[in-house]
Amino acid sequence: MSLHDIELTIEHVPLPDEAVRLIDEASKRIEAWLEEADLPTVSFVPSDFSAVSRALKALTSGHLASGNVFCEWGSGFGVVTCVAELLGFEAYGIEIQRPLVEAARCLARDFELSATFVHGSFVQEGGEELVDRGFSEDLFLMAGHADTAYADLGIATDELDVVFVYPWSGEEEVVAELFDTGAADGALLITYGYLEGVRIRRKRSKVFNSQHG
Repeated sequence: MSLHDIELTIEHVPLPDEAVRLIDEASKRIEAWLEEADLPTVSFVPSDFSAVSRALKALTSGHLASGNVFCEWGSGFGVVTCVAELLGFEAYGIEIQRPLVEAARCLARDFELSATFVHGSFVQEGGEELVDRGFSEDLFLMAGHADTAYADLGIATDELDVVFVYPWSGEEEVVAELFDTGAADGALLITYGYLEGVRIRRKRSKVFNSQHG
């Protein structure tokens, strides 16, 4: 793969007050929703919203993204997508589970944000083989069991500048392969893992390297 790690110190990166308020409110809604949800019929595990948001803030402060189009693969309640808009991104979320799409839209609406959330799969056309080979049929995001969402979004994977995804354990690399296959040179992939925390990688082909030194 042509993905290369970017080392960033994010522990002390401050977030805007509105982002902190949004994360706090979303956390309360998620806690209440999890108490009532029919699990595992609807599967959802929240990431560390504050850590991921600080990583996004560090990227914007350092002007490290190649553009401002952000997409969250498996957007859940839409928390990171909403924070991305607060930080200046044109923000999109793709989610396979309809109840979570509606919850994300409600969160965005209540905070007067225009982030777009659609139901569908984040797997691009031609990525089904990777899904069949790498995703756990019982766990992940059922990514191979719905139509790809990019037509509804009106964008393609090579138009995304920053992608965030919180993969289930053991499925990080197939997510990275999907990104590597579809993303444009210079695009950034942010992943979160329970043990390793936030990881940021940039797609850098030989052409990108020669043009950017």
